[in-house]
Amino acid sequence: MIIPRIQKQCGHADFGWLQAQYTFSFGHYFDPDFTHYGALRVLNRETIAPKAACQAKTYPNINIINFILQRDAEFHDSEGNRIHQSENECLLLSPIPHISYSEHNVSHEKPLIQLQLWINAYVEYFCHPPQKRKLANLANNDALTLLASPNGSENNLKIRQQIWISHIYLKTEQSMTLSLKGKNSYLYSITGIVKLANNNHKIAYIHCSDNAFLMQEQKVKLTAQTDFRGILICLN
Repeated sequence: MIIPRIQKQCGHADFGWLQAQYTFSFGHYFDPDFTHYGALRVLNRETIAPKAACQAKTYPNINIINFILQRDAEFHDSEGNRIHQSENECLLLSPIPHISYSEHNVSHEKPLIQLQLWINAYVEYFCHPPQKRKLANLANNDALTLLASPNGSENNLKIRQQIWISHIYLKTEQSMTLSLKGKNSYLYSITGIVKLANNNHKIAYIHCSDNAFLMQEQKVKLTAQTDFRGILICLN
C-alpha cells in the first residue's frame, strides 16, 4: 500500500529564527494519527536563521540523523565538544544521557536548511561516537546510496536499530525499482517530483517536502518527473 502525505498536511512552525515542517507530532504540534512510524519518531525539515541556535537540551534513547541540505552547522555539547557538519553531509549522533546538545547555524549571513530524524535506539546498545559521511556523490549520478544500516558495513553509518536509510538521486525521466527491506518503508522528497508505482499498479506522486508511507510493499518503481532527491527509510 502506498499512502502519500503532502507537506500541507504536516505540522508547521514559524518562530522567526526557526521555520519547521513536522511529519510527526513534535513540540506544540500533535496529531494522534501521526505520532511515529515504527521506530521512526521524528522527521523535521528546518530552516535556521543566520547565527541562530537551538536551545541546549538532553535527548531520550534515540539515534539522531542530521542531513545538511544547505550551509554548515555545528553541534555543541555540555562537555565542551563541537561537531562540525558541512553541506551534503549526514551526521549520526548517539546522545549520551545527562549531556545536553545544541545546534548552531555557523553562517552569519545565510540560513541553514537541514532534515533531522529521531529513531528509537535499542537500549542494550552502547552509544557510538559521532559518525559522518557524504549524502551522495551527485557528480557520479549515484542513484541509490546506503547511508546507515544496523551493521555499518560498506562505508555506511552504524545505527542502533533494525533500519536502513538511503539517499536517492534520479535525473528527469530516470526510473529505478527499489527492493525494500523490512515490513514497511518511508520515502521523503528532499527536492523534485517522483512517481511511485507498486506491483498492483497503484500510482502516487510526491513533490518537494512530501512523503509516502510504503506499507507491506516489497518492490516499488520510481520514475522522476523532474530531477529528484529523496531519503528512503526501510523499517523492520
